[in-house]
Amino acid sequence: MNLKIKLALCFVFFMIIQFNFTQKIYADTLLHDLETGTIITFSDKQWIVLEQKGDGTTYILLNSNDGNRAFDPDNTQLFNPSDSNNIGYYLNNTFYNSLSQKDLIETYSWDRKYEDGSGSQANVNAKIGLISVEEFMIYKENQEILMSMLSNISWTRTPNNTYETHVYYWHNYGSGLYGYFTATFAENYEVGVRPALYLKAGVMMSDVGIAPDSPTELSIDNITTTSATAHWNTVLGATSYNVYLDGVKIATTTSTSKAISGLQPSTTYQVSVSAINANGEGNQCNPVSFKTEDQPIWTPLPGTGMGFESNTGAVFDNLKLMFGFFKGAIWPFIAAFIALFTVFLLWKIWRRAAR
Repeated sequence: MNLKIKLALCFVFFMIIQFNFTQKIYADTLLHDLETGTIITFSDKQWIVLEQKGDGTTYILLNSNDGNRAFDPDNTQLFNPSDSNNIGYYLNNTFYNSLSQKDLIETYSWDRKYEDGSGSQANVNAKIGLISVEEFMIYKENQEILMSMLSNISWTRTPNNTYETHVYYWHNYGSGLYGYFTATFAENYEVGVRPALYLKAGVMMSDVGIAPDSPTELSIDNITTTSATAHWNTVLGATSYNVYLDGVKIATTTSTSKAISGLQPSTTYQVSVSAINANGEGNQCNPVSFKTEDQPIWTPLPGTGMGFESNTGAVFDNLKLMFGFFKGAIWPFIAAFIALFTVFLLWKIWRRAAR
């Protein structure tokens, strides 16, 4: 058996041992020990861990929009699971019944205070809720959570204390903001629903799926006027990677590098990458910025010497480039030259006639 085969077998053996070791760690570890910002799979949906509570419960937020809907068609601004027209009723009936692991969800007492913490409205007990404005302002400071919370506008459970029919929403355009709409606003304004819930104390990592970590050491090279190449480190357990350009997914690849084409010259872009496994897609890594090269004014002709051996197509391409650059600037000089030359000719004719 040659050395290459021995090394390959050793590598396979090492990966099997590491995989089994990792699986055992997950099987014997509480979900409560998982870091905030981690993506998990619960009831076949992806969620982000917002906070590990002191009572052992784990606070999680759906990592996608469940759909756009009104908070309450009757303009009721309080979150109310008992009101059939209210978003709270939908979450604790239709949405709750769609979950396959309902027995792991803790009933929680959700506050319904105003954004400044004031108000006499009582808490409401429910399995499923929404985050509050106060929670959003806290959680968005965590970079991993912030990246995952990039989404459309979504409802909070926080009523507005100035307008009795208005409810706050949150979004993360820019630095993370919030505002308020009337409770009837829905599809036309793309107000989404991101359910939140508490998983019971004692839930094990083996009870849920864990998405892979974010890729590290993202770098960009081979930058030209219209292209660049992204590179990153391998993520353990990842089967593929999603590549994002300015927040938009442009490719899925099994490699740890990706050539990006179709870019514009002299333009700044941001690239980020996420890893994928059987449990879903992990968080995107911190984005890396790069700027494409400037468009050259003159491209040297290919070939040797002065370029006379270049192919005809390349010659015409360079002539067109040169013409395109100068055509806007040279015509005024040509017009001025013609005018001066005409004046000179008329002056010569007049001199001859005067002799």
